[in-house]
Amino acid sequence: MVSRPGFVLLAMTLGAQLLACSAEPEACADSSRLHVGSIEITGTKGSPRVEDFACVQVVEGSLTISDPAVRSLESLGALLQVSGDLKVTGTALKSLHGLEQLAEVGGTVSLSEMDELGSLEGLTGLRRLGALSISHLPKLASLEALAALDAIGGDLTLARLPAIVTFDGLGALAHVGGDLAISENAALTDLDAFRSLRTIDGAFLVTDNRALTSASFRNEDPSRFPTVAGDLRISENPSLETLTGFGVPLEQSTPCGEQSLFTGIVVAHNDGLERLELPDARHANVFIADNDRLQTLTGQGNAHRACEFILSSLPSLTSVSLPGLTVDSLAIWDTGLTALDGLEKAVVSCSLEISKNAALADVSGFSPEGLVHLDISHNPSLASCQVQALVEALPAPSQCAGTRVNEGQRTIWTDGNDDSAICE
Repeated sequence: MVSRPGFVLLAMTLGAQLLACSAEPEACADSSRLHVGSIEITGTKGSPRVEDFACVQVVEGSLTISDPAVRSLESLGALLQVSGDLKVTGTALKSLHGLEQLAEVGGTVSLSEMDELGSLEGLTGLRRLGALSISHLPKLASLEALAALDAIGGDLTLARLPAIVTFDGLGALAHVGGDLAISENAALTDLDAFRSLRTIDGAFLVTDNRALTSASFRNEDPSRFPTVAGDLRISENPSLETLTGFGVPLEQSTPCGEQSLFTGIVVAHNDGLERLELPDARHANVFIADNDRLQTLTGQGNAHRACEFILSSLPSLTSVSLPGLTVDSLAIWDTGLTALDGLEKAVVSCSLEISKNAALADVSGFSPEGLVHLDISHNPSLASCQVQALVEALPAPSQCAGTRVNEGQRTIWTDGNDDSAICE
């Protein structure tokens, strides 16, 4: 997902940059400063060399450098702009020195699969780019060279960077125009570097970062977390213990009945997660599942509006506090809850499913709206008579968009609860 920023600089500005570049060889003619078309430096027979472009300042096309023998980019010291993508992969580079003059890349800057690259020094002048992908760089330990970067037009991908402990260097970044994807960074401990981030126009994805203990944003204003236009997905981060302040979804315009189940906020398979504080879903879906140690679920503020809200396979969950929860559908499956305290004022308008909760013994005080689908079943500690009292207290069913139940009708499942218990 790449939104390319405007590429053409004012002619006077560009002219000044061209004249100011005193380092270029005297043999460079004006015609050689602009290269029209893409460049591929691969090291194969007939492929050009880096040195062949020592005079080029503007590439109208993409620049790919994948020659395993390339050890230096010093010959590209005159380069100012690339209108397409800049891809550097599979080389023997230890740094990106030589690209200090590069200020703008219209497409994606992609850096990958370079075993010796330990520094991004050389990109200190980069100000505008369409997207950024940094991955599979085993020795890269710092992003400090990107300290001046305040916006990215498209996706930002940071993946498989085993020497990265923090993302220091991205502290000025305020806007990501596509997805922000952070995955498989074995030593990464936190996301504190994103202190200036305000908007993510795509999804926010944090997956399989084995040492990550915090996925919260430490903004200058702690109450102002980034807005996220796409999905918020935090999964498979086994060291993550507490998750708060990790972004706020934009208000969803898609009707609830037209949204895919696994979109919206997804927090799943974080084996060490004990406490979760949710933002308002703003009419997206919420899916919290398979976090084996999760004990406490709360929400930021009093408004928690969602389409489908699912709690599943959370055996340690004993406390939920979402007093302002308003949803179309609520499902509570296989949790450690003993009661529904904290959900007493929840407004559930279409579907309610409470099933396979071994310790659940009390649903009193819970007053859903005119449901069209009710399933309170297979909760062995829950008295059947208490469930029956809840059913009898339901108002007339309403009509819910996206359901197959005819208006005025309701489906009810209440089997598998404790038939031996006596209600007062």
